[in-house]
Amino acid sequence: MGFNIDADPNNADWIKQSWNLPPYKSDEFYEWLEYSGITLEQFRDLPLFKNMVKKGLIKDDEWVGKGEE
Repeated sequence: MGFNIDADPNNADWIKQSWNLPPYKSDEFYEWLEYSGITLEQFRDLPLFKNMVKKGLIKDDEWVGKGEE
């Protein structure tokens, strides 16, 4: 069994530690998802999403943070 450094949001690489995407659930965000080739459901499994939920920036599947975090 290998070690997945990105399995724990605290160990994930720097790009997954901050929100540098279009506003969550905006038209631009959905365009980014399409460009990236992933669905919203797949995005919700990423360390970035889980980290933003853990930080309290996404609640009830809505962005409540301010600006880039």
